[in-house]
Amino acid sequence: MVDTCRHFFPISSLKRIIDGMALTKINRFHMHLSDDQGFRIQSFKYPTLNSISSFRDNGKYGGYYTQAELKAFVQYASTRGITVIPEIDLPAHSHAILSAFPQYVCTNLEDAAQHPPVGDVQTFWKNSNHTFCSRDESRAFIKSILDEVIPLFNGPFFHTGGDEMPLEYWAKCQDCWSKVSDVGLNNLEHHQAWFHGDIGKHLKTKGKRQILWQDANGKAGDQNFELQRFADSTVLTMQWVDPMLGLSNASTGLDTIMTPWDFLYLSTPDDDEGLRWERIYTFDPLTGTCTDDGEGYQGDKKCTPTGSSNSDLHQMQQTRHSRTERSPKSSDPFITHPLPSPHNTSPHSHTIQSTPNLDEAKIAKHVVGVQATVWTEHCEDSDNLEVLLFPRLAAVSEIGWLPTAKKDKTSFKTRMLTHLSPHYTALGLHLSGPAGGFHWKDDYSCEHTNTFVPTPDPPATQVTKIEWEMNEDGSSVTLVLVGLNIPTNGEILVVLDESVPLPFKGSSGTRSAPLTVPIGTAGLASNKTYTPTFVFAQSAPLPYSSFSININSTSSDPPGPSGPDDPTDPIDPKKPAGFGKMWAWLGPVIGVITVLAVVGVVVAVVLIRKKKHSAGSNSAEMAPDGGD
Repeated sequence: MVDTCRHFFPISSLKRIIDGMALTKINRFHMHLSDDQGFRIQSFKYPTLNSISSFRDNGKYGGYYTQAELKAFVQYASTRGITVIPEIDLPAHSHAILSAFPQYVCTNLEDAAQHPPVGDVQTFWKNSNHTFCSRDESRAFIKSILDEVIPLFNGPFFHTGGDEMPLEYWAKCQDCWSKVSDVGLNNLEHHQAWFHGDIGKHLKTKGKRQILWQDANGKAGDQNFELQRFADSTVLTMQWVDPMLGLSNASTGLDTIMTPWDFLYLSTPDDDEGLRWERIYTFDPLTGTCTDDGEGYQGDKKCTPTGSSNSDLHQMQQTRHSRTERSPKSSDPFITHPLPSPHNTSPHSHTIQSTPNLDEAKIAKHVVGVQATVWTEHCEDSDNLEVLLFPRLAAVSEIGWLPTAKKDKTSFKTRMLTHLSPHYTALGLHLSGPAGGFHWKDDYSCEHTNTFVPTPDPPATQVTKIEWEMNEDGSSVTLVLVGLNIPTNGEILVVLDESVPLPFKGSSGTRSAPLTVPIGTAGLASNKTYTPTFVFAQSAPLPYSSFSININSTSSDPPGPSGPDDPTDPIDPKKPAGFGKMWAWLGPVIGVITVLAVVGVVVAVVLIRKKKHSAGSNSAEMAPDGGD
């Protein structure tokens, strides 16, 4: 997951992340698109969601993705096997929306004088006290927003948040208590679950499956799983607080995604005081614990059970990287809105213990995945975002796909450093180094920063075919990329059927420089058909037409594309394959025919003139003399 609300990232940056994800089979991209600090989706139905909700600090910082951009981005990810999951966080974390539509907050409050108006989009990181009211009008407005956003995303999932709801706010609202009574409930925890169930049922009518953060249950430590009572049976929950609660969910049949903050929150920097890949690699999503090989996950720090209150790492992350509040000036950095008594307890104040009576078979079935999560309060630009993600994201992929018994830390480290990192670099991604490449900004404020101004993307490079020709003795083949806007500088890498990438250099705008590859290297063999599986330059993967090449003992003509033509010859999409070589014999034939036609015409003209001259002479001889 990438938070685009605290800081805004252009689509071009997100595409690079998609490219990096595709290398390690990470198949979901969760976009956090709405929070207290910004709303990031273009709305034609409610223009003030952009003119007001998308910008903060008097318009000095902000931005939003156009609907056309989002549709194109979703398609871009889809072609790489990745589903984009949008999130609009509700009913809390909604200050930005409510700044444009304050009529949907709780207005019938017992102590209304103590609650200031919503005001502008929030310009600090602490969670807002303003949330959506649960009355009918507010929920109808939420559903109306969702109805405009849903068609932009082709996947089956829609995330509606649900985390960190300050229930004491609803507790002071007469309208909320009336709704609690109307639906036959007796407490706000159950009412929160009912609220999300109502939104989820609406999503189901639109063909979407709801995802929620774990604390949508009513409170982070609630193990009564009220969502199962009120929500649709297909709801998924994301467990970010306590992995054992996630396992309890799964054990009762509720599909669960594991993203515990102290193992999978990559907003924690990759440094000695943060979250190294080694710790990520130790996490087992099916047990909620980590494996320790005796050496510790980094240096002398052991694999401490999640949530252990006496862990130095826990205390450091609790201060620096909690989900709810990352401001270093906060006196209570984890819980910003404690629940009314008797629930005034931090969900991390207990030590994890084994939960009895868990159904392991159900856990194996209903723990459906893991997620790496990046909150961006302290990450303000695309380069740093990439450093937080790569190469640690590869470790997240491995714990998601591999059973614990098959994990091999030494093998993974070798593959990450020698195989994956060069590919990440080829994509133009910024990587964290041994000392960490991310600079944490504890004093960073969301005020007084520049508004993001989109810049037009350069003309898209497209590869339409690969021309090839075998050398005389069959020991090597020469390949040339043909297409549109092929960069004249830099390198283009082409992967043929999972083989080693072939590096092409730019030449003209429509052709690459020839690349000669010995048969038997880079996976190339004669009399074998290849279909490109990945074409990418330094900045991003490139679109390419669906085509194949069959390397035999001659050349690519026929039946494949033609051999290398004049490199200055522009690509004509109407020109058939092999036109260059066809012209080699067709041109002379047409020339001969033309010459013969001209000679024929000349001969015919001469014969006609001679015939006319002969006829004129005979007429003169037969004419009578003049009379006397």
